[in-house]
Amino acid sequence: MAPSAGSAHDREGPDNGVLMGISDDRGPERRAPSSTRAPTLLLCTVVAIACSPARQPLPVASLDVALTDNAHGTLPLDATCRGHNRSPGLSWSPEVPDARSALVVARSTAGALHWIAWDPPRSWEGLPGGVDPTDFPPTQGRNSWGTVGWLGPCGAHGPDSPLPAHDLIFEIWLLDARLGASPLTAPQALLDRALPHQLAAGALTLRMPAEVPDGH
Repeated sequence: MAPSAGSAHDREGPDNGVLMGISDDRGPERRAPSSTRAPTLLLCTVVAIACSPARQPLPVASLDVALTDNAHGTLPLDATCRGHNRSPGLSWSPEVPDARSALVVARSTAGALHWIAWDPPRSWEGLPGGVDPTDFPPTQGRNSWGTVGWLGPCGAHGPDSPLPAHDLIFEIWLLDARLGASPLTAPQALLDRALPHQLAAGALTLRMPAEVPDGH
């Protein structure tokens, strides 16, 4: 059963039947892997499945992924529970002419899935910040806490406790077809559907905000 809204980050992520082996943002500090790590391997970690050689896509184009409102390699405070829990704006380049859709995955280096979204309205250029869970498009799936849409990092005891030390990895796949999947689609099934359509991929690793302004 999913935790209540007031305690979604305060407890262990529930076994909601969507993800296998996904933890929350607590536990020993683990540093982010290199941003050059293969995007396919990142998604395999998110959905906790074994990627056999037969599942590997053909070589695809590389994307440069960036935040639209922050160029310093840190997650905006507003994207955490100490801000307004607002999904960050993302951009990617270069343009891929044949792209018809995109798949966006955000996870912590501890393995928690914070966001999974697909079929955005302007797949070729990025996603604006502040995507609401009720917005459509894009279609958004369930995170590690069982809710739909973005759920930003939070301390072990809620907004008044320190943010976790883990980094966040945002992974982008550009696809040659729209996925058309429902929000209830399991990540493994979504990956299976997306993999044959992959045209380009990129990843962005962000640190947690180093300082928290007074009043948060």
